[in-house]
Amino acid sequence: MNWLEKLKYYLFPDPISTKIQNDIDWSSMRNIYQISLAVLIADLITFIFYTITSYGKDPDFNIVFSMVSIGLILCLVTFIFSRRMLADRTMNHRYVVIFKTVFFIAFSIWGIVTDYRHYIAHEQMMVFFTVQMIIACFIVFKPLMSVILVSFVYLLQYGILYVTDKAALVQPHNYFLLVLISITAMIFRFHTQLYLSTKTVALQETNQKLEYSARHDGLTGLRNRTALEEDADHLIQKPLKIRMIDINYFKEINDSLGHLAGDEILKEVAVHLRTNYPDSRIYRYGGDEFLVIHENMDHNQGPDDIYRFDYHGEKETRTILLSIGTSEGTAASRQDLFRMISKADKALYAVKKRTHTPEYGGYDRRKRATDSEDTPAAVSPLSRDENTVL
Repeated sequence: MNWLEKLKYYLFPDPISTKIQNDIDWSSMRNIYQISLAVLIADLITFIFYTITSYGKDPDFNIVFSMVSIGLILCLVTFIFSRRMLADRTMNHRYVVIFKTVFFIAFSIWGIVTDYRHYIAHEQMMVFFTVQMIIACFIVFKPLMSVILVSFVYLLQYGILYVTDKAALVQPHNYFLLVLISITAMIFRFHTQLYLSTKTVALQETNQKLEYSARHDGLTGLRNRTALEEDADHLIQKPLKIRMIDINYFKEINDSLGHLAGDEILKEVAVHLRTNYPDSRIYRYGGDEFLVIHENMDHNQGPDDIYRFDYHGEKETRTILLSIGTSEGTAASRQDLFRMISKADKALYAVKKRTHTPEYGGYDRRKRATDSEDTPAAVSPLSRDENTVL
């Protein structure tokens, strides 16, 4: 990247994502809030001290009193509005830009007016330049906006001084060098904050992904056992309906169709569970077992015994059968909750005992164990036609 491309990048940076822009805005508003509070306290102390020591003694008391009072009012208004805006972590970028612009211009004009009094009294001008230094260090504007605002207030001050006495007490080359330094400082402040906000947002997203991965099953996206342990306290003292769900003959499905097809079926089961139990907490409990916990018994939905759906695989279409065991009640403790889950698990195996029969397209595994080697083997459900229910 040559110097011209670098200059273009610094003045016209690439588009910023909403999250990064929000972090930049929040950082600026937090700084404005803290600065306004600090200056408000400092000005208030100065105001009280000056009033006590100079009232009736300083011929310019009324002018100084007015300038300090205006500064206090500006700080107080800024403090109140910035605090209200910080209450909303997701800020409206347009409102933030308007607020920062008004803040910049209002305090810059206050500094210009205050320093004008010092100028005509042949005293050192400090307020305006202090305001610019604070803004350059703590408030973030986009580069082009920085150029426009800084140029405007510096030219405004110089124009007022030039009209007064052709800015006789100001050295032009030093003054405009200060303008260049202020603009450069604000541009670098923007890019520094952009870098920090980019890293902050990336770290937040990484943490969110890690937290999600720790609490969710990677294959189906459902909650996992870790999430169940964390959710348990929330489920205590609430009327619950618990369903334990299992895929019939899942091992045979994997052996026949392959584990990739088995993974696809697990994903499809997760989709069907979300559809049938939309207001429930759904967990992949382990292997091909799923747990559904519904907190609102009055609006409970979904099947309680068995559920079928067709899986359209590359090799063939299979009808998948889910066995469902249920339990209901209100858990008084974590132990009660897990006892209810165990009860649903036992109910599931009662349903599976009934559904592992030819009536449901399967066969009784216990029969195969009692058959002799010379007895014709029972027909495997995986050798049936494509409409077989498993």
